[in-house]
Amino acid sequence: MDWLIASLLTALAFGLTQAIYVISLAVVGRWVGATVESISVGFGPVIFEKTISGVECRLSAIPIGGHTKFLGDVEESGDASEVDGAVDVPRGRYSDLSIPRRAAIFLIGPLSSIVIGLICVAISILAAGDQVVVDRGLPQQWNRNAVPHLTIAQAPSTWGGQKLLFESTVLEYSIRVVTLASLKGWGGFIGWVSTLGSAGLYSWTAWTTCFGVTVFGVGIANLLPIPCLNGGHLVFLIIEFVLGKRPENFAIMATYVGMLFLLLVMGRMFVADIAWLCAAF
Repeated sequence: MDWLIASLLTALAFGLTQAIYVISLAVVGRWVGATVESISVGFGPVIFEKTISGVECRLSAIPIGGHTKFLGDVEESGDASEVDGAVDVPRGRYSDLSIPRRAAIFLIGPLSSIVIGLICVAISILAAGDQVVVDRGLPQQWNRNAVPHLTIAQAPSTWGGQKLLFESTVLEYSIRVVTLASLKGWGGFIGWVSTLGSAGLYSWTAWTTCFGVTVFGVGIANLLPIPCLNGGHLVFLIIEFVLGKRPENFAIMATYVGMLFLLLVMGRMFVADIAWLCAAF
């Protein structure tokens, strides 16, 4: 039961980072002149919905992902209205912002995750917590581990140790998912939450280390030049800057490809979770 509670609290912590992510986009968006229409955290069944200061706020059951919608961030009909032959164009449209202002919006979300991750691992280092490592030669310190050979080294955490942990967990997992390598012994979202919950029962510094490395990885992943991710939108802005116009048709086709890619990634993670759950329980 303690493990389950720790895992649920970890899931809530992930949800909080996602909330910070989308809210940071909204705050910076308003700061640079965009009108925020809605903020959504997570996906799946909506468990909370309310309009706050003209912004539709939604919270869904599964704390993965989120979205901040701005006025004019997609081409829509009916945004302009004619009055006595004149066209009334709404103020604060995202599409009317300069390229640097739009880039600032897409940068702030991933940067918020990166900063949160760095703060968490820094706390573990300052507290002189034991270093979390991936090592076949050391005994495993907790059960329900969805990261093969993840354990504790009887040595204080260091920045070098945290870097190695990131490379052998988040980076290794990401490469395996994308290259279709074996995920035997690895989990998906449920597996990672379970692993962090188990780490938290071992020590709070083990939890901050694992959580920080994971959230840092999420921030880096969102900067990758993949359509649908923030990094992909930044690539579109660079193309727009070079060509002097928005690559509308290219962006639409690339977005469909990006959506398919992300669905395949989520599918692999879902299958990995099923396989890990069957083996663990």
